[in-house]
Amino acid sequence: MAIRTAGYYWVMYGQEWEPGFWSDDHWALIGEQETVVDDDLSLIGPRIVPPNQHELFPLEKPSLMTASTKEEQISYIDDAKKRMEKHHAYPPTDNDWGLFCYTDASPGIGGGVGAFYWFSSREDVFSFICQVLPFHSSGHSYDNPHLKQRQLGVIVEAMRIGAISEAEGLSQLNKALVNVCQITWWGTLHSLTQGDSPFAREVVDAFEAQHMATIELPLTDAQRQEWLAFLSEYGL
Repeated sequence: MAIRTAGYYWVMYGQEWEPGFWSDDHWALIGEQETVVDDDLSLIGPRIVPPNQHELFPLEKPSLMTASTKEEQISYIDDAKKRMEKHHAYPPTDNDWGLFCYTDASPGIGGGVGAFYWFSSREDVFSFICQVLPFHSSGHSYDNPHLKQRQLGVIVEAMRIGAISEAEGLSQLNKALVNVCQITWWGTLHSLTQGDSPFAREVVDAFEAQHMATIELPLTDAQRQEWLAFLSEYGL
């Protein structure tokens, strides 16, 4: 049995590097419910330095799964809902950052419904991902939102220091958020309006089809109002 300090490490499971948590004599991998041991891994990389967790999520709160009262559990979900409503209603400028995500559940219980959320900086986007998205949906009964906060924090920190690309980070975040929600895009409003990614182009095309007009930068005040109104309802 390997002797190593408990914590997160980069591990290769199959053909992908991902963060795994080592505790006692087994690994906990994102999205895996079965016990994983050293022999199941292709490679075991270095230990991951924990992020500044006080900036990413409120450690003073206990786990949702161990909250002592129903009222305490509801407070987590209510807090997340209020923050989602706040950032959905936030009026973005061209340099503000946005996030588009949707609930990862069957359509019969509201799955697939998405929305844009807006922030003043990229760091605020990542804080929102870590703090709020774990409570976006109840998920499966074995999901622990507080543990997901920690998993997401490790992935976000890896992107922040350049250990993984944003594309790889997005893939890992979505793997951690399976059955809760899925992230489709983040970027500035300006980049979205330019249609500089497949998702952004899809949104621009939908707007142009609905309004029978082509988006041309810079937008007039009237076009900007129409564009922001369209984004506020997109995915709902």
